[in-house]
Amino acid sequence: MDAKVGRLRGESGGKPILLNVGRLVGYKGQRYAIEALRGLDAQLWLVGTGPLEGELRKLAAENGVAGRVRFLGDVGDADLPAIYHACDVFVFPSVSPNEAFGLAQVEAMACGKPVVACNLRSGVPYVCLNDETGLIVRPGDAEALSMAIRRILSSESLRLRLGEAGR
Repeated sequence: MDAKVGRLRGESGGKPILLNVGRLVGYKGQRYAIEALRGLDAQLWLVGTGPLEGELRKLAAENGVAGRVRFLGDVGDADLPAIYHACDVFVFPSVSPNEAFGLAQVEAMACGKPVVACNLRSGVPYVCLNDETGLIVRPGDAEALSMAIRRILSSESLRLRLGEAGR
């Protein structure tokens, strides 16, 4: 897997990789991750498909970040761990308690990745413990999302501490 992770990291052009895994539907909040990317020197990789893909591609273009957003589509279970290991931060911007738990954030944590998630009335903030395994922000707030991601990316010690605690 190390070779696959290295190849994936090489595809980022040296930029940090933000990852989201989930269906491309409204309550998953990927739009806020795309908007947050405006203030970051990073790439956003979206794994999954769904009815909002076209709208999200358009949003990325409108925000001037289309060249830094990769739509990876459906990824098989055999390839997904390498993508988790290649990322720097797992971004979980869901905006509704329809996101009851968030298995994808648990998978990212199992790979030692810090999570930025939203403070929902659901199991999400019980999995991502603020300032222990990740950072929690207000739902639907792209600026708060951007600031939390920037905080993690700017501190290797924080990134490693949150990732190890999650693992």
